[in-house]
Amino acid sequence: MRKALIAAAFAGAIAIPGLAVAGPSLYDISILLGADDPFAAAFYGVAPVLPTEIPALQPAPITRGPFPPTPVAPQPIPVTPMVPVAVAAAAPTAVPVEVRLDPVAQRDSTVRWIMGLALDRAYLAGSIGVLTGGDASNSGTGVNNKWVFESGILAQAAYGYRWQDRTTTEIEIAGRAVGAKTVKESGGAAVKATGNVTVLSFMANVTYEFPNQYQVTPYALGGLGFARYSAASVAAAGSSTVKSDDWVIGYQLGAGLLYPLNDKWALDVSYRHFATTQPELKNAAGLAFKTDVSHHNFLMAARFKL
Repeated sequence: MRKALIAAAFAGAIAIPGLAVAGPSLYDISILLGADDPFAAAFYGVAPVLPTEIPALQPAPITRGPFPPTPVAPQPIPVTPMVPVAVAAAAPTAVPVEVRLDPVAQRDSTVRWIMGLALDRAYLAGSIGVLTGGDASNSGTGVNNKWVFESGILAQAAYGYRWQDRTTTEIEIAGRAVGAKTVKESGGAAVKATGNVTVLSFMANVTYEFPNQYQVTPYALGGLGFARYSAASVAAAGSSTVKSDDWVIGYQLGAGLLYPLNDKWALDVSYRHFATTQPELKNAAGLAFKTDVSHHNFLMAARFKL
């Protein structure tokens, strides 16, 4: 029954125009039935024969033209040069850094800066010389006489700095010593004396060098400071011995010649008049008096530029 219905459905489809194309290759349902199609002989008089093998497809022959192929010369392949592209470096991100100043390092840096300033255009000077002793008038209650001195010697050391091309300043320390020659009381004769007088001075000097066309440079000098005047057992027959000292203000004026030997060394020859305010001394009797201090100094020095 089922086979009959399926066959009737296919027959109806074939009978409707346009739904199928008549032919054994389209309506044959023998494969579905598992037996020969009963309608094939009714419509076409023969049962369709199913092909057992499908012929293999053969490639169509290639027909070449009458002309030989044209050889093609190889062409160079153009190479486009690579242009380097600058890549902007990413800006580093600023990271705040805490700076801590080391007090020791800061102190050392300040000291080095001060030392560098002090050594730039600086020089050292050492000198020796002679001075005229001259005389000194002594006056006070119960004292009225005059001291006469022998010529003496002096030694000096200085640190100088050239602030400008022709202006320098100096810090000077100097020692002077003279021997007592005679003591002359008022209205009396000069009596041979013993003992000596020393003066230790600390001065600040300013010098100015005069421009000229010669290698020797003249200069003028002025200084101010303080000094310690000491009388060491100055004594004479008929006079009381004096062993006393006092601090006083000192000053000096002078001039000199500066002769450079090379870029470091120079020879300095100068004259300086040195004086102080009157020191107040006491003699062995306890009488106070004041004396004069005035020396003519002649020096020869060597300067060394730092």
